[in-house]
Amino acid sequence: MLELIDQSTQYLSNIIDRFRNYIKEKKEYKDVIVQDRVKIALDIVAATLKNHKIKLINDIDKIDPQKVSIIVGELSEVVVNLIKNSKDAILQNNILEPYIKIYLEQKDHNIVINIEDNGGGISQDIIGKIFDPYFTTKHKSRGTGLGLYISKKIIEEHFGGKLYLKNTKEGACFSIELSIA
Repeated sequence: MLELIDQSTQYLSNIIDRFRNYIKEKKEYKDVIVQDRVKIALDIVAATLKNHKIKLINDIDKIDPQKVSIIVGELSEVVVNLIKNSKDAILQNNILEPYIKIYLEQKDHNIVINIEDNGGGISQDIIGKIFDPYFTTKHKSRGTGLGLYISKKIIEEHFGGKLYLKNTKEGACFSIELSIA
């Protein structure tokens, strides 16, 4: 039992160190490997997903490493936010056998980061509003309606990329499209 507590403590300490480094990063453009930045985001959310028994399917290494020029901390911030939204949808809809899958695709001179869940999708009557400022489907104590709005601004205005959403058979898929450096 003590060994398990010690392992958990060391694991949480490593997460705190990664999160601290993520917060401290300077806001300057750098050429980075997309997979490395996504892995940092996954390290931040992995424990929460595990606690909620949400399976994380990590398929980011199925394509060759891709380099992009970005403000380093901001891409991880957006990925964390999108995964958090998927997690919230899964919990809100009481999904059995929940999962969040993250995978990459290469389209011409772009890389697409896809975050797909089985959380039930977004209702057609609100899908056009989800990136609007202050729009939220959550109770006011749980959401401000700024996360997706700010994520879209970061991807489009800071990186010249695209952030979009489509419903899938079982849920929703957020896609971040960036130019390869």
